Amino acid sequence: MIANSVAGRPLGNIDWTEAGVATGVGALAGAAAPFVATGYLGAALLGAGANLTQTLATNMLEHKCTSTKQLLWSGGTGLLGGIVAGPFSNVTPFNPNSPWLDQSAVKALNNNATIEELLGAGNFIRSGASGFSSNFPTLF
Repeated sequence: MIANSVAGRPLGNIDWTEAGVATGVGALAGAAAPFVATGYLGAALLGAGANLTQTLATNMLEHKCTSTKQLLWSGGTGLLGGIVAGPFSNVTPFNPNSPWLDQSAVKALNNNATIEELLGAGNFIRSGASGFSSNFPTLF
């Protein structure tokens, strides 16, 4: 929708099949991120895999051919998006195994720290930059 708006196209120009595939693949990639994107390599590979899956699934559902150029562009921009996004943040400022701290308090404090990290302005900007780079329009 943002791309249509920026390009001056009406919102009725949205490809709902593509939007649905993007939503599904994005949800699966997001669910996999805490397990796969533990470092920059994992984040990059997850981004590339998600973009390639989205391209192949959309083309299959819309009965379109998939070119090598399209796969290279999709994988490359997904790789870049994963690098920009970086590893999944899992903040645990308090040691959950400490014998000196109340375990329920440690769990609550660590959960709050993780929520603040994931919903903070820095993560919002990083996510936006990642989304822009991984969805950069095809230049060919």
